[in-house]
Amino acid sequence: MTSIWAFIVAIGVLVTIHEFGHYLAARSCGVRVLKFSIGFGKPIFKYQAHAQATEWVLSWIPLGGYVKMLDSRETDVEHVPGTDWSQAFDKQSIAAKMWIVFAGPLANLLLAFVCYWGLIAQGEIGLKPYIGPVEQGSLAAVAKLRQGDLIVALDAKPVATWQEAQWQLLESWMVHKPVAVVTRTPQGEVHQQVLPLNQLAGEPDGDVMQKAGLAVLMPVVPAVIGDIMADSVAEQSGLQAGDRILKVNQKPIADWQQFVKLVRASPAQLLKVEYQRGDSLLQVKLLPEAIQQGGQKIGRLGAAVNMDAVDLTPYQVIRQYSASQAAIRALDKMQETIAFTLKMLGKMSLVRRHSKPLAGR
Repeated sequence: MTSIWAFIVAIGVLVTIHEFGHYLAARSCGVRVLKFSIGFGKPIFKYQAHAQATEWVLSWIPLGGYVKMLDSRETDVEHVPGTDWSQAFDKQSIAAKMWIVFAGPLANLLLAFVCYWGLIAQGEIGLKPYIGPVEQGSLAAVAKLRQGDLIVALDAKPVATWQEAQWQLLESWMVHKPVAVVTRTPQGEVHQQVLPLNQLAGEPDGDVMQKAGLAVLMPVVPAVIGDIMADSVAEQSGLQAGDRILKVNQKPIADWQQFVKLVRASPAQLLKVEYQRGDSLLQVKLLPEAIQQGGQKIGRLGAAVNMDAVDLTPYQVIRQYSASQAAIRALDKMQETIAFTLKMLGKMSLVRRHSKPLAGR
């Protein structure tokens, strides 16, 4: 429910900023705005300072909106004497009309820039791109990438965080090309390998690291539950925060990562879990919920680890920026996001065109 409300609020903000861009542009060109309306359904708020002023309207469902301008072509506009038709939208120059039309999307871009800038100005915290366990038989194993090594660059482009490495690999996967990976060992030795992403099957998605057989290196996290999701399998079974997982199906559990991996590999399969609560040793039988993720079925219990008890300092990178540096970084992020979106749209269009059946002769 929270996510639904967050979605509605986000759409409402985007729509409002978009329409306000149209409004400001229209006013800057001397165009009379008759109504500024946000939402659909029955209005819950109306305001108009006087008969010639803009009417402001807010309705119940904030998933759309519009700006109504004076236009001599509108049949519902009363041609009352004294109306200044030079303020009509259709009487403006082509340049003014284009400015008014494009001001909405430009307002959304400005909002994106301000949000990016505000977040980046506070500093960026990410995980260092240390390679964790490499899956046997994966593309990463073929490339001889090794656990514990640090990814320094991808295709000669330096990377500072695991998130940056993931983004670059995703872009390379989209064009189905191999990637030159430069790594540094804990001893300081530098190696270069080729990750054959051109051999990775399927459509590009955010699971590029996992599908390539890569995982970020994390500290050993004790298998102690930190939080329980409401109405989850974990809650229904009686598990509580602070419980330490000892065994699953008689197999000793060394850390949280091992426990998660075992649960994910057991969707809708019975698990006998032995755990410790205080001085007591307890047992429970669990049936992990089967969910779809990344095109495959995995198991989920609804239990989370308490990361506050884990020292991530050696694995983190914190970057601070001045106001001007944050602005440049925000523009770069916007450019990357727009370029990636256009590539994805182009790829989707290409796939759709190729998938159309041939007409019969």
